Parts: sequence; C-alpha cells; structure tokens
Amino acid sequence: MTFLKNSNRSIGDNAFAICGAITNVTIPDGVTSIGDWAFDYCYNLINITIPDSVTSIGKGAFNYCHSLTSVDIPDSVTSIGDEAFDSCYGLTSVSIGNGITNIGYRVFAACANLTSITIPDSVTSIGDATFWACYGLTGITIPDSVKDIGWSAFLACEGLTSVTIPDSVTSIGEDAFYECNNLTDVYYSGSEREWNLIEIGSYNENLTNATIHYGRYDPITPAALTVMPSGGGYVLTADTEYDGAAYAATYNADGVLLNVVSKPFTNGTATVTPDTTGAAKIKFFVWTNNIQPVTYTETMDL
Repeated sequence: MTFLKNSNRSIGDNAFAICGAITNVTIPDGVTSIGDWAFDYCYNLINITIPDSVTSIGKGAFNYCHSLTSVDIPDSVTSIGDEAFDSCYGLTSVSIGNGITNIGYRVFAACANLTSITIPDSVTSIGDATFWACYGLTGITIPDSVKDIGWSAFLACEGLTSVTIPDSVTSIGEDAFYECNNLTDVYYSGSEREWNLIEIGSYNENLTNATIHYGRYDPITPAALTVMPSGGGYVLTADTEYDGAAYAATYNADGVLLNVVSKPFTNGTATVTPDTTGAAKIKFFVWTNNIQPVTYTETMDL
C-alpha cells in the first residue's frame, strides 16, 4: 500500500500514528523526511520501504511497530531520531546506511528478536540505551570509527556471547554491558595497555570479566636475568611483571644445539634442569607465551 503521492516531500509528525490497519508502506521517491511518531503504534505494519531520497527519520517514527521484521536504512539517511524503532519486537535484522554518524537514544531498544545488525564505518557514537534489551543479539561488531559507547547501550542483551571492540573506542558508559550475563569473549583490536586506558563506567563487570583477546601486544623492555645453580638445576629470576616460559638450551663445543628444556616462569622466577651431557655451554632466556623476550639472554660456560 502506498499512501503518498509523488508530490509529497515529507511525512508529517504523527501522520499515521496508531493506524492498526496498515500492513505495508511504500514511500515514494522524492520524500526527504519521516516525521516524529509518524507510524507510532502501527502494530500490524509488516513492511516498510524507505527510498534513497529520505535523509531523516524522526523521533519514535516506527515506535511499537511490533510486526516489522526487517529494516533497510539507505545511505541517504543522515539522521535517525531517538526511539525511532523502539519496541519493534518482531524486528530480526537491520541494515544501517553509511550516512549515519550517531545512533541515538533507544533507537533499537527492546527489539527483543533482533539477531542481526550492521553498523557502518560512518558511525562514531553509539548512544545511550541504543540496543537495550535486544535479547536476540549473540554477537556485535563495533566498527573502527566508533569512539564512544553510551550508558546502557547493550544493557540486558542476555544472548550476547561476544563483542568486537576497536581501539578507536575511548569511553564505555555506565551499565553499557550490565546484565549481559552470557558475555564470555571480548575481541579488542588494541593492546592490553590501550584497553586499560579506556574510560569504562561502573556496572560493566560482564565486560571486564570476560576473556579479552588483544589484537596486538605492548612492546616489552627485557629485564636483566640472574641465574643461580641450585641442586643440579638453575634458578632464574628477573624483575619483571610478565609471565611466560623459561628456557635452557645446551650446546656442544662446536656450537651445535643439543637440547632445550623449559619451565613455566611466574612471579619473576623459574627453576630449570637442563641435560648437560656433552654440553659446553648453556643459554638461558625467558619469553612470554606470545614469544616476546622478557629477559636478556644469559650464557654460561660449563
């Protein structure tokens, strides 16, 4: 069903609010704006086609349109009002065009069955309570352009198990991931040091207690290594905060490697017992689990 003539350039505020009989809407080319609460409580609206001419979607424009299942927002749209798709329970997928820079307050809140959302690289801010109570989301990828994640942005997204956060993010608001009780993995493109610089608001333990997978590692300045013989083995110590593995490599008089033994290096110490049969020299060193040198190499002649 098409309601508007091609001569119309906007859909006014509350134009079709509480029109329960509407099931399908095709907005003609030439319409540039959809007003505030334009289709509010059109609870039988199944389908809406938004043309490339539309540049703005008003506040609460499709609020409580329970029967909507998918929305494709074209690149022409540069503004989506607060609560635009709030409580669209039937919505399962959303594609947001590249014209949007900010996803505002409660735009997709309580879209309980939303399982797929594409956030474009144009977005720099995810607003407050934007995806609150989107129970169906299991994973979310936040693009590299985003700097801020608002308070309660993903609150009560109980199905969320993983989230990908770029190193462009500088702040995560209070309650942003509160009650995301199944969140187990965070994929962060930066390093641990950079993660710790993010301003993370309170009540985000589900985020901070998840396993953080870092995209890169902070460079390590190797520490001096002390090697002391002890009971047939060697005690290695270093003044460092990094854990990893301690290694002892033995070589013959011609410099040929004979064998290597390793032990866990924790709290700045480890004890290794190399096989010195036929060995003329031992080299000791400590690396992190991702193969970064924790200590300088220490060489001992036998």
